[in-house]
Amino acid sequence: MSGWRNTSWTRQYYAQDPCVYCGATHQRKTVEHVVPVSSGGHLGHENQVIACRTCNRRRGRTPLLVWLVAMHKAKRNSLVAQQLVNRGLHA
Repeated sequence: MSGWRNTSWTRQYYAQDPCVYCGATHQRKTVEHVVPVSSGGHLGHENQVIACRTCNRRRGRTPLLVWLVAMHKAKRNSLVAQQLVNRGLHA
């Protein structure tokens, strides 16, 4: 089914699906290209996933694995910082 298009109908149809990156269900969704078209990715549905608008914009043209590692580190650092705050160990 190549040629699956990023139309308002497609976004509305998949609006109930969670973001593949963060799991958000309450944010507006977009059709995200796993390999950006500007980086040689194709338009077919095999290269498309549902992502919240925030994750789609934050990722931009960053390669998927690089972005996922950075996102994981940021989340882990945020959890560690929260634990320190909870223990009264913040600066």
